[in-house]
Amino acid sequence: MWVQLIIMFLVLLSIGFTARIILSNLRGNTTHNASLEVEPKPITDRQILQAAVEAKGSLTATGLCLKIDMSIEEAQERLEQMHKNGTFDIQVDDLGNIRYELRDKNLLH
Repeated sequence: MWVQLIIMFLVLLSIGFTARIILSNLRGNTTHNASLEVEPKPITDRQILQAAVEAKGSLTATGLCLKIDMSIEEAQERLEQMHKNGTFDIQVDDLGNIRYELRDKNLLH
């Protein structure tokens, strides 16, 4: 009789846990699957330089955003960082657009 009660308790307990997981998924709470999510790879300087070369040495933040999957804000920040480290010069065109001009023109040949 005790064995039957213990088995019944374990069965009810496992049903409860299973129901909790199912309800959690239905509510959109997938915290138990967080370890399965893949982190996006960070954008490399090489990718930005390649985009600049493809654009004949002149990029805007919006142009970079179109070439590489990144936000405009991130594109502005990265181009500004690369300007500060000497990779790009900043120019303002006739329309008022901020353009980042590649300093190393040898990359364009």
